[in-house]
Amino acid sequence: MVAKRRQEPDVAGSGFGVGSNGNYFKGDFKGADGKLNHFRDIHWIYENLDLFGVSPGDAPSAGAYTWLMEIRNDASGDARKKFRDYYMKIAPSGKELEERERLMDDGRGILELISAVERCLGGGR
Repeated sequence: MVAKRRQEPDVAGSGFGVGSNGNYFKGDFKGADGKLNHFRDIHWIYENLDLFGVSPGDAPSAGAYTWLMEIRNDASGDARKKFRDYYMKIAPSGKELEERERLMDDGRGILELISAVERCLGGGR
C-alpha cells in the first residue's frame, strides 16, 4: 500500500495529514524502510493499537500506519476484534520463538569453536 499525497493541512495540528481526507506525504513515513515484512507490520500495529501519540514517522510502512488508523477509526469496534483475532492466529507460539532464538546465528558459537580449536592446537590463549 502506498501513502497518498495529502491535499489539505492537518486540522488537528499534529503536523501530519490526518485531516478530513486522511492523506499523507510519503515523507511523513520516516520509519518506513521500503522492505516488505508482513509480520513486522502486523506486530507493529498490535503493539500500537492502544497507544496515544503514534505518528506516521513511527510506522514501519505506510500500509501499517494506514491499517492502524482504519482499525482505530472503526466506530463499531469490529475491526479491532478481527485484527486481534488475526494477530493471534499468525503470532508465533512461545515454542516457535524459542526455536527462532536458538537458531539465530550471531557468530558467537563459531568464534567459541575457533578459540577452542586454537587452544587445542596450542595457538590460542
